[in-house]
Formats: sequence, C-alpha cells, structure tokens
Amino acid sequence: MRSLLLLSAFCLLEAALAAEVKKPAAAAAPGTAEKLSPKAATLAERSAGLAFSLYQAMAKDQAVENILVSPVVVASSLGLVSLGGKATTASQAKAVLSAEQLRDEEVHAGLGELLRSLSNSTARNVTWKLGSRLYGPSSVSFADDFVRSSKQHYNCEHSKINFRDKR
Repeated sequence: MRSLLLLSAFCLLEAALAAEVKKPAAAAAPGTAEKLSPKAATLAERSAGLAFSLYQAMAKDQAVENILVSPVVVASSLGLVSLGGKATTASQAKAVLSAEQLRDEEVHAGLGELLRSLSNSTARNVTWKLGSRLYGPSSVSFADDFVRSSKQHYNCEHSKINFRDKR
C-alpha cells in the first residue's frame, strides 16, 4: 500500500497561523504571543496552499511512497530567491508565492514575521529550530544589502565554499 506522509505541523499551518491576526495591544492578554499581521497571515495561507499543491503534484507519481513538504522552507526559499533575484526572477518567485500584489518589503517582512512566530518556542510551547544557510562559490561575494536583509528577514547565514574541491 502506498504511504504518503505530510508532516502534521505543516498541515495545520494554514488553519493555525492564518487565524492569528494581530489584535490591538489592549485586547491581547498579558503574556500571550503576538499575533500575526494580516500580511504574514496571508503569506501563511498562501504558503500552505503552495505546499499542498506541491504535495498533490508529487503524490501523482506512483513510485513515490513518502512525501514531506515544508511550507515554511518552500516559502522562505522563494523569499530568498525574490530577495536576491532581479526583475524576472524576483517576480517569478513572488508569483509562485501568490504574492505579486505585495511590495517586496511586505513579502520579506511578512515571511520573516512568520518564521519568527513559528520559531518562538515560548509562545508555541514547542522546540522547533529552523536553520538556513546559503552557500556560494569562494570566488563570489554576496552583496552587503542581500546579506543584511536575508539575515534580518530569514535568519539566513552565508558561507563561501570551494565547489571544485572533491574532498
């Protein structure tokens, strides 16, 4: 029998996070987690929708027995592509996220907020560590603005590597 796996935490992403819209400070109970802004909630919904679409497309392949799709990783990866890409590449990444109508800064701030919210072990009563590292050839320098913005929004580290070394 064919076994399909979609991590339950990610299945609940749309329902759990999309409903978390920021409330005025007076309405929030003391000690409760900050709610997501409308932009971040929208990006959470769209990320979950994208992940389900990817899952359904991969599930059509009869040779595939187990599938794991992380909406957060897919969305943040596309966000990084959008951040570092120019013109067509950046707009295509935003289109895959269904975020064409959002300004670039709204996309990056919203995805960053979503990542911080999901990684907040105190508010979520879970321990979930996300790591992101971008490797580039040692002969290329990352643009300072990209490094700053990718660390700020995506907590992405940057490393140079010698891709020609076969060790």
